[in-house]
Amino acid sequence: MNNNHNNNENNTDNNKNQHNTINTGQTNYSNDFDSVFKSMKHNNTNLFIPVINESFGRNYRDDEIITLLPSEGDITKISEEKADIHSKTSDFLLKIQDELYLLECQSYADGSMAIRIAEYAFIAAKQNAVWEHGRVTLDLPNYRIIYIKSFSSIPEMTKITYRFPNGQQVNYDARNIILNDYSIPEIMKKRLYPYIPYYILRYEKDIKEKKISIDFIEKELNFLLNGLLDAFEHGVINAFSFYSIKSFTNTILEHMMTGNNDKERLVKIMGGEMIYNEAYRIHEEGKLEGRLEGKREGRIEGIREGEIKQYIETSREYNADNEHIINGLMSKFQLSLDEAKKLVSQA
Repeated sequence: MNNNHNNNENNTDNNKNQHNTINTGQTNYSNDFDSVFKSMKHNNTNLFIPVINESFGRNYRDDEIITLLPSEGDITKISEEKADIHSKTSDFLLKIQDELYLLECQSYADGSMAIRIAEYAFIAAKQNAVWEHGRVTLDLPNYRIIYIKSFSSIPEMTKITYRFPNGQQVNYDARNIILNDYSIPEIMKKRLYPYIPYYILRYEKDIKEKKISIDFIEKELNFLLNGLLDAFEHGVINAFSFYSIKSFTNTILEHMMTGNNDKERLVKIMGGEMIYNEAYRIHEEGKLEGRLEGKREGRIEGIREGEIKQYIETSREYNADNEHIINGLMSKFQLSLDEAKKLVSQA
């Protein structure tokens, strides 16, 4: 992979959004990064197929059926004083054909990540356990940690060893993904579009320390935008994904450029305000790839009530307001405005 301005950062750069304990580096960081990742998971799920192919050496088709799996369970939180149990949802647990995949999005180097991955993996295995002939089979998911920022302390691999009382030992290792290692041409060539919103974070420290010009950042954003436009014009991504990625990129930009006078200048490159609503307008008018044609009747048929409920609960967990939840229901489940409003009011 090409290395494009690979910049190491210190954890102190993010003190406003993070708090680290001495023992584990357990961090409470901004919801912006998580909310973007989870929104893409729910609304732009198939964009992750090339990510799965690249990360795990697979060759799935773009139209492969992806099943999002529940991934909530009890996770151990360790601090100096005590260990306690609390409910936590992993970033992305999905199933393609017979394979389980777990993706975790990280913005910092956390010494407890291997423990958390082991716990998430067991939750996934428990939820999909098979009991047959007196034996339970636990299928552990393939996993990757995606580091959207780069620190010198990030290990090349996340390594887990399971040691059983009978002496049997199983190593469960995976190479970490560091987004700084991917250049714009590589992202576009491999169609790793979910990485685009986070691309600009590699310059966060240099911008703060005025080591890089805003003109350069502007050129990088235009490079990203042109790549997206090319993918849209050639039918690689649809209109909804095009506008969504632009909006998600602005979410990260606004977070990164807080207090910087050049924030508005950079945000305008991706379309300024309300671009996410533009994506939903395309859905509403039935223009998305010419398939909807304004037909709303019968769209709710075949959608499981549990999937809609889980979507609403997850959105509220990340402080999404009712308007965005309603728009998400209309987009993901092809509901009418009235249907979406009714479901949100009842939830």
